[in-house]
Amino acid sequence: MTEVKKAKVGEGSVTNSCSCNNSSAKESSLETNLEILSSDIRMQFNAMHERIDRLESGLEQKIASKMAQVFDKRITGEVNKLKKAVVDKIESVKSDIKADLSSDIEALNAKVDELV
Repeated sequence: MTEVKKAKVGEGSVTNSCSCNNSSAKESSLETNLEILSSDIRMQFNAMHERIDRLESGLEQKIASKMAQVFDKRITGEVNKLKKAVVDKIESVKSDIKADLSSDIEALNAKVDELV
């Protein structure tokens, strides 16, 4: 029960005083609720932290995989360009050698024909 005492109007100040029988029970209940709230907040923070860690880990893996794909594609393209350039150069040298040998072979065939 709550008692409220008021001073008479003629006196200098008005004071209220409250005495509660359940004040310690209410404080205990409030402390318990605060502890539960604090625990819930910690659990939510930990769960959020774990989720962020998983997202970061997955993101790192996705970035690494994508970079590997891009590098592989770029390197394969460059290697194919180099391979084509080398093959073209070899074919050019081969054609030059065949042309040189062809003229030499014709000259040698002509000399053999003269001798026979």
